[in-house]
Order: sequence, then C-alpha cells, then structure tokens
Amino acid sequence: SQGPNENTPARGLFWASTLFYILIAFEFFYMASPFAAYFYAVYGPGLDSLQEFGLSGWLLWFFLPHVVAETRSSLINNLQVSGGILFCIGLVGFVIAAFQVYRAKLQKSDAVMGGLYRYIRHPQYAALIVASLGMLLIWPRFLVLLSTITMIFAYLVLAHTEEAICMRKYQGYQGYMTR
Repeated sequence: SQGPNENTPARGLFWASTLFYILIAFEFFYMASPFAAYFYAVYGPGLDSLQEFGLSGWLLWFFLPHVVAETRSSLINNLQVSGGILFCIGLVGFVIAAFQVYRAKLQKSDAVMGGLYRYIRHPQYAALIVASLGMLLIWPRFLVLLSTITMIFAYLVLAHTEEAICMRKYQGYQGYMTR
C-alpha cells in the first residue's frame, strides 16, 4: 500500500502533462488568430534575414519550419520521417513495458525484472523519452523542446523515487539494480 507522499510525483506529472496539452491547444488557437498574421507580417522580414546566416538558419529550419518553405539540408527535410519512426518505437516500447507491469500487478507478483526490465530499469520512461524526441522531430516547437527537457528531468526524479520505494518493498531489488 502506498503512503500519502508516494503518489505526489505521479500527481505532479499528471498536472504537468495536462498543462502541456493545454499549451499545445493554445498554440493551435494562436496560429489561427489575427495576432499570428500580425506577427509574421511584422517580423517576417527579420525572420527571413535570420535564415541567411548559417548560425541562425538552422534555428528557423528546425523550430519554425512553417516559415521556411524548403531547405537545402536533406537532414532537416527528413526529420519528420525519423521523428515518426522514433515516436512509434517509443509508443510500442511503452505499451510492452506497461503490459509487463500491469500483468505483474494483476498477478500480485514482485517487481518486474524480466522482459524489457531485464535490460533497462525504467523502460516505460525511456520509451516515453524516445517518443518525445520523435515528437520533437515531427513537430519542432520551442514548447515541445521545453516540455521534453522538463519531462526528462521529471522522469529522472520519478525513477529515483520509485527505486527508493522498490528497495524498501522488494527484497531482491538492490541486486536487480546492480545487474
């Protein structure tokens, strides 16, 4: 059974992800607003001049792809395909790892240490990070970059917290961590 403080990181991550999706919805509404037309009409020439420089051109190509019609970089042009592949791999990995955990919960067995968990202690978090990196390549926005970085740090904290709980709860977990 969980104590009152053990659910706090999960609850915090839930609200953080909820805020993230609200911000994404806000960006969709923003892009269709009159302010967006004003922004690109007024700042468009400045953005065009940034595209001329090698040091700042990649920034526009990657984070403002709707401003740049076509790039000369095959790497930039193929990022969406690579992102889609990473996103799908991450989602499949997450589903497999979640299945292993929930099967163990339903069977009321010890901590999951086999399957994907044999190779990595937190395959669900790793898979979600891979999916988020894929999403960053598919939909490169500063909001997604900031959210991805925040999510990575949140999962590191959550993983550390869960490991401390598992070491107290499961006798063989310390040995599992050293393997």
